[in-house]
Order: sequence, then structure tokens, then C-alpha cells
Amino acid sequence: MKENIYNNNYFFVDESGDTTFYNRKSEWIVGKESGASKILLMGFIRTTEPQFLRKKLMN
Repeated sequence: MKENIYNNNYFFVDESGDTTFYNRKSEWIVGKESGASKILLMGFIRTTEPQFLRKKLMN
């Protein structure tokens, strides 16, 4: 039986930018002057020691 490599892995996720792609009328607003930001960044960190990262982030 294969060992599950995802046991005891924790993920920290952060985003920057605007995740709104449609307005209230369901119209696509990406790239329009009054629309969403042109950049959306996503960052992920996988760790087996979340307590260490939490302490560092809190400091």
C-alpha cells in the first residue's frame, strides 16, 4: 500500500487583487476602466510545521 504523502500537510493561502469578475448585472468587468483590478496573485505555502509559520506571521 502506498503511503499518503498529504498526511500532516498544512497549507497557507493568500491572495492579492480583486476576485470580482462580474458586476451585479452579470456583465464581465475585467479590463474595463471601472472593473476589477488587472492583476490577481495567489500564493500557497505547504508545510508540515504550521505552528512555526503561525508564530513567524504573528510577529
